[in-house]
Amino acid sequence: MTAAARRAKDRVATLVVSVAGLASVVILLGIFALLLRGGVLALEGGIETQPLSPAERVELAPEDVAALDAMRITRPTLRGLLSDPTWAPSADQAQWGLTPMIVSTLLTTAIAMVLAVPLGFAAAAGIAYVLRGRLREFTKLGVELLAALPSVIGRASCRERVCYVV
Repeated sequence: MTAAARRAKDRVATLVVSVAGLASVVILLGIFALLLRGGVLALEGGIETQPLSPAERVELAPEDVAALDAMRITRPTLRGLLSDPTWAPSADQAQWGLTPMIVSTLLTTAIAMVLAVPLGFAAAAGIAYVLRGRLREFTKLGVELLAALPSVIGRASCRERVCYVV
């Protein structure tokens, strides 16, 4: 292969990777914009449901009708979302607090870090200083493959195999 042919292949490969990267960024920005738009609309206009028809009002229990009517006029505020300790959007007096979800997410993250960081350092030290030869190279390859595989995909494929076995 000549130098000119290699340069042409490199240009094509660079173009393909650049277009794929740009498309990923555009898609992520679009998703962010849609989520932001939906959040702003929810904060400004509340939960908008279709009004119940007379036939639906007859079929539902009176407390369900009242709850659905209350949901139509309840508007969550940003302050309420961040400060209210209760998430009960279908209660008589709807509450939209995200505090329990935020706190539990932070707590779960902290526990995961406390468990994962020492194990990660121990594994890295073991691979770097204890293992030798082929075992070291095989272990490094396994760690790199696990790092490249998103955990969601791993769980999904594992779940499918376990479900088939069970």
